Amino acid sequence: MSNNQLVPFQQISEQLSSSSYPTTYVINNGHMNVEYDPNRNIGIYNAPGGTLNIISPGTNISGGPVYNASSVSATPEIHHHNDVHLPPFPRIKTPKDRPYPLPLPPYELIYWPTLPGRGEFIRLALEATGTPYTDISNLPSGPGAAAVLAQIKPDNLGTDANPPPLAPPILRHGDLVISQTSNILMYLAPRLGLAGEDDGDGEGVAKYRINQLALTALDGFCDEAHETHHPVATGSFYEDQRDEAVKRAKDYREARLPKFLGYFERVLKAQEEKGIGEGGWLYGKGMTWADLVVWQGVDGVGFAFPKRMAALREGGSLGEFLGCVRG
Repeated sequence: MSNNQLVPFQQISEQLSSSSYPTTYVINNGHMNVEYDPNRNIGIYNAPGGTLNIISPGTNISGGPVYNASSVSATPEIHHHNDVHLPPFPRIKTPKDRPYPLPLPPYELIYWPTLPGRGEFIRLALEATGTPYTDISNLPSGPGAAAVLAQIKPDNLGTDANPPPLAPPILRHGDLVISQTSNILMYLAPRLGLAGEDDGDGEGVAKYRINQLALTALDGFCDEAHETHHPVATGSFYEDQRDEAVKRAKDYREARLPKFLGYFERVLKAQEEKGIGEGGWLYGKGMTWADLVVWQGVDGVGFAFPKRMAALREGGSLGEFLGCVRG
């Protein structure tokens, strides 16, 4: 395949799939990019008769042939990293000893467009590990909120063995469709290298200990923080419950927030005293999904209560931890 040559999708797919170079290419269809790793056969989806261009260096890992940009005569269906309306993410290197190959088909996240919300915890796990995924509702020419509404509408009875979801975030991975933030993270974690090390007890219980930390963070930094604005009814406007919200916010700042931050300070201290806290992680010797949940939760609460958070974090080990996660 020569440079700047328009070639059929099938030819590109076959040639790259047979390549022995450990290279990740970037494929562009005119308005978005997608990583394609020929060794894992990821990134290209059913595009019979379509053509693509390949641009380099992109995310070239360790050499290999360089293909310059060509034109696009048809738009293939592709999957890509999406950074639409999202705050900066912490970055870590993709684990070299990932226990599972990257997925085919890629992961699909369904969440309200342009909103971080609970979908941000899922994005964070995928982005931090460099995992290809599609943020369905945020695609430039995608369905937007309609993708969410199609999943949660009353007449959706689910598919095959999948019960219908009540609310987003929703993860679709092949035939699997699951919801609930903590449930999705527990599913993704071992596949993304975020499940920690086996405790050596043969029971595989580490994931439950990590999930304990993640659920506590979701309670304290997500659920309770949200209730400071909607203490009476989640479907009512803030202005209709302002007096109650002022009282709830005061209690959250003075009692609940210190309790949750103090708890995670205690967890970090326990790690250090046990001699397994090298690197400043909440559990074990490496990053887990609990670290990402706490990072995102604390970062989000910092926007809502900046002065109180700054005072509570000063002088503690939590600030060092947050910097460690950010990388």
